[in-house]
Amino acid sequence: MKIKSFHCSYILLLLTTFIRFFSMILQGSETIVVRILTSLLILLSFVIHTKYKKSIYIIFIPIVLLFIQKVTTGTFFLVVLYTVYILKHCKLKFAVYSTLLFSVVTIVAMFYLLGLGILENTGKIYNLNGGRLRYDFGWGNPNFLSMFVGSTLLLLLYYINYFNKNNLYVLSLLLVPVLYFTYLATGTKTFIVAWVLFYLTVIFKPLFINKTTIKIILLLPLLLLAFFYWAAMNYDNTFVKTIDVMLTGRIGLYNLFLTQTTNTSLLLGDVKFVRSFDKPLDSAYISLLLTGGIISFLVFYFIYLKGVNFLFLQKDYLAISMVTYYLVYGVTEMMFLSILCIPNLLFWILLSRREKYYQLHRLKTHLTYGF
Repeated sequence: MKIKSFHCSYILLLLTTFIRFFSMILQGSETIVVRILTSLLILLSFVIHTKYKKSIYIIFIPIVLLFIQKVTTGTFFLVVLYTVYILKHCKLKFAVYSTLLFSVVTIVAMFYLLGLGILENTGKIYNLNGGRLRYDFGWGNPNFLSMFVGSTLLLLLYYINYFNKNNLYVLSLLLVPVLYFTYLATGTKTFIVAWVLFYLTVIFKPLFINKTTIKIILLLPLLLLAFFYWAAMNYDNTFVKTIDVMLTGRIGLYNLFLTQTTNTSLLLGDVKFVRSFDKPLDSAYISLLLTGGIISFLVFYFIYLKGVNFLFLQKDYLAISMVTYYLVYGVTEMMFLSILCIPNLLFWILLSRREKYYQLHRLKTHLTYGF
């Protein structure tokens, strides 16, 4: 009964994200009605699996969300933490299937609205991408569409692999035309780079899984944050300028924001660094640092270490490849912080495996990897 209540809570969280997503797509922002509705759903999702006395201690979360005027990364991270808590008590199969279902319904609904003419397929020439014309198919941004499709395909792969591991390579090959068409339609370079790396880690799994790569993967979020922080603070460096061209001017944007920080804002974050449409902060690492501070990043890294450590112990190499995909994609996109992109919840599903099972098997397997 307790597990079923957490399953109900997770469905309510998915429904909340679904409503917010279409509110942003159709109206460009959240109305007060949508904020009230989604806040009540978050409150209900907590009460449904918690006794009333306990729920009082965390009731402030939906109340705070109720009066938020803009969507911020810091606010989303609070919801992410709560989602991780819910996922810790959900069955893996249920979490993956329900997220996949909501993702597919969203994609079908979006293209249905596009066919009705309610949404417009807007084309825009991006000068930083060689003047290439890119289309958003009503999603508001080509990068968001490719992000959504990519994560949905990962969900499909992981769900099918849950039942039959022998079909993984065949299905992966069948997805190549879909990936190619998505890239041609959106022109998102990070999308194709992340998928190429994903395929390489799956194909060359024996070479990929060793002590050196394990240490690199465990340290990867820290290494990426450290590198881009250094690059942003040394923007006049010739090497940094070259990297900035490859990343279509993103490091220059990081420099613009990071030079405005104080010691306090670096520690705790600052709402003035909210992602905006005219100056989007397309980096999960820098964005979390600026809006949530070092403390929020360390909380994220703690969850990451525990989750990835468990995946290695369970020898779930497909999940490890998928987590790596999200980390690479997070260099130039919000990715795992963008929970309005429903399939991105796969990242947190993979990092939220149940602790009881982890404790039971750790003693038997830790000698294999030296943890």
